[in-house]
Amino acid sequence: MVDYLQVAQSGISMLITILIGYFVNKFKLMDYKAVDHINVFLLKICYLPMIMRVIAVNDIRHLSIMPFVVGICGNLSTHIFFLIIFLFPFKKKFKMYLSSVLPSVYINYLIVGFPIFNAIWPENENVMITVICLSNDLISVPIYLFLSNIYNIRKENQKHKEAFDGQEVKFSFRIFLQIGKRVITNPIIIGIVLGFVYSATGWKLCTFLDSFLKSFGNSVLALCLYCVGGFLSQHSLIACNWIHFVACLLVRHVVMPGFVALYSYLFGLSGKLSRQCVIMSCLPSATASYILSTNAGVGAGLSSTMIFWTTIFCVPFMLGWLFTFNALNIFPEQ
Repeated sequence: MVDYLQVAQSGISMLITILIGYFVNKFKLMDYKAVDHINVFLLKICYLPMIMRVIAVNDIRHLSIMPFVVGICGNLSTHIFFLIIFLFPFKKKFKMYLSSVLPSVYINYLIVGFPIFNAIWPENENVMITVICLSNDLISVPIYLFLSNIYNIRKENQKHKEAFDGQEVKFSFRIFLQIGKRVITNPIIIGIVLGFVYSATGWKLCTFLDSFLKSFGNSVLALCLYCVGGFLSQHSLIACNWIHFVACLLVRHVVMPGFVALYSYLFGLSGKLSRQCVIMSCLPSATASYILSTNAGVGAGLSSTMIFWTTIFCVPFMLGWLFTFNALNIFPEQ
């Protein structure tokens, strides 16, 4: 039986940590540059050992790849769902598609996922988060980088056309090399690969290595939430059209989890694993979506808005999904 109060308390504790980061940076009690340095430290030093340990302590024979499969299917289905934008008379449909899809499918699995998961299910089962997280870095980001590259080429060519300068920017297949390099050098991907390799050896994680990896991994949650608060202190709470925002919020917390629930049923996942996949797919938008959208020059306002409000609303929506499952006896765990 789900302890709703425990889940709510876990969400509240995370929000308090975010608020600390928000007010510390809003009132300039610390230099905001510290947030950038902390983010770099987390990305380059802490994520890899945290993820590696979560996988390494498990027997690879007991790990299921199905959360990854379901995550991919839910991700791609949400991309397809957003094609509905092209049926409406919007002026810049491609731009709206790009700005909408990224913060709706790029999920903060690792940071927020672990404490929420551990509040509902046994901690030794949270390895599924690292598996479903692969759909982020192998699907969401590559697709966005590819589409945003096409968008910017079209944008530049439109400028050249209006200027009558005879210049034209052409598509280069180098974008695939750049995407591939980004994937294989991603600390999260490296941590997952190393974790699977160690798990495949069948060796028990020695005390020294376990303590070493855990010491870095334990610093991730508080520091990341602090940085999220610092990030939010520098942006408007709603920096986009509110109708656009509400639509994407519903996709993030209702539509995509709905797709994941559907595929969990179609692939015959167990009741518990199905619930875990759905609830983890209801997590907030990843902070990195703002960086990607800023670099692409499209949808930064929506991304920053989604990061804040999905962090606020993710727990209520999760409780709603859990209550629905229990009330209708969907995906029973026993």
